[in-house]
Amino acid sequence: MEGTDKKQSTKEVKDNTSVVTPTKISGINGNGSKKLEDQDWFHAMRPRADVQNLAKNEGDWLVRVTDTRGTYEIVITARGPKSKLANYTIGASKEKGFYLNIFMKSKEVKYFPCPVDLVEYYRDKILPGRVTLKNPILRPSWLIKRSQIKYDVCDGEIGRGNFAIVYKAAFTNNVSQVMDVAIKVAIMDTADETNMKNAKDDLLKEAKIMSFLVHDNVIHFFGIACDNPPVILVMELCPGGALSSHLKREEKNISDLEKSLFCYEICKGCAFLHSKEIIHRDLAARNCLISQDGIIKISDFGLSRMTTELKQESFWSQKIPLAWMAPETLVHNPKYSEKSDIWSFAVVLFEIFSNGAKPWPDMEPKKMATLIRKIKLWDMPSGTPKFVLDVVNRIFKFDPLVRPDFKELAVIFKNYVIEHRSSHLVKDLTVNKIKGVKRLKYFTSIGERESSTSVSNSHSKDSSKDTDEEGN
Repeated sequence: MEGTDKKQSTKEVKDNTSVVTPTKISGINGNGSKKLEDQDWFHAMRPRADVQNLAKNEGDWLVRVTDTRGTYEIVITARGPKSKLANYTIGASKEKGFYLNIFMKSKEVKYFPCPVDLVEYYRDKILPGRVTLKNPILRPSWLIKRSQIKYDVCDGEIGRGNFAIVYKAAFTNNVSQVMDVAIKVAIMDTADETNMKNAKDDLLKEAKIMSFLVHDNVIHFFGIACDNPPVILVMELCPGGALSSHLKREEKNISDLEKSLFCYEICKGCAFLHSKEIIHRDLAARNCLISQDGIIKISDFGLSRMTTELKQESFWSQKIPLAWMAPETLVHNPKYSEKSDIWSFAVVLFEIFSNGAKPWPDMEPKKMATLIRKIKLWDMPSGTPKFVLDVVNRIFKFDPLVRPDFKELAVIFKNYVIEHRSSHLVKDLTVNKIKGVKRLKYFTSIGERESSTSVSNSHSKDSSKDTDEEGN
């Protein structure tokens, strides 16, 4: 069953016209046969801030949907003379059809059976402000159609947050392949328009971040459907679930070797994010997922931002994961950086080596923030390997600049795995107990396997147990 929405009636305005509502955005035909969502210049509910950066030259244009006035409107956005950005909203009359609102009271008003016909007509005209529609901005491949997604709202739920619900779904890609995926669906609470808009905007921001990310240790992003509310983000399905749950379930069955493998893959994923100038800001074991190949994937980019965006945004309005926050982020003007993500990773190390426990589970938030700012922190669990304790001690420094980076930490954890893997077969890793998960190698990429072989040979002559099938 495909996720469905409650139908919304068209809002009436003067002259028997109406603003196009969500249910009419997707598949809107009027008396014509052309659909907006089939046009490569239609960008659905793409934010205005994105459009400003896309329309660079005079004559660049696209069509999008906006809800900035509390209702949904179809808008032609174009770059005009002197770099001005022009927006022309499309109105609708039940009797006459679609028209440009700017001409509504003019003798020049023209009506069209569908919005596509209207846009095609004005592509050959000069619009008010001497704006021309010369160069259509093509929709990126990650802006997908709602019709490509099918899910069961009654039986497919995987998880739930304040602003979105995660479901298992079927996704049909652009070459007609159907695959199982996870989708994050914005909660459309019509009783609270502000929350509804925030949920939509947050998912669109998350999608924009994810569109830059392709890496073995970052959850794969297929696209976002925003041609019709609710907004739906489509991503890789990780049958192993959250690392935090696996740690609690398997507890002492997980060896230090496997825990170090988790740490190595988290470091690799985060190092990649930082190479793309993206700060995660919510790194925790709950946001590290186990893929069908038993590989750790960094997920949940709802709070993530490009480094260039952080200066313009206050984080205090968000529900912050306090126990994972660095001291420089718990001040009046918080400073987020790669090094604040590194601090969060030290808390993840606590989670991993305490089998899923959280630091200070019952502490009052104000006291917790005070202790973090004073660097008066919890102790790592007994039995934690010394090299991990050394890593934690290097991270928990007040000055962010003296903390290590993820590239350096990845090497440390990788070397530990290389030195100890000969005594552990891959098939005995606890991730292989999870239904739908099968890990075949310690190191998944060719480059990793080649470098691990050379390092392994330099450390030990006894590599007879470390075969291609079981040890790499």
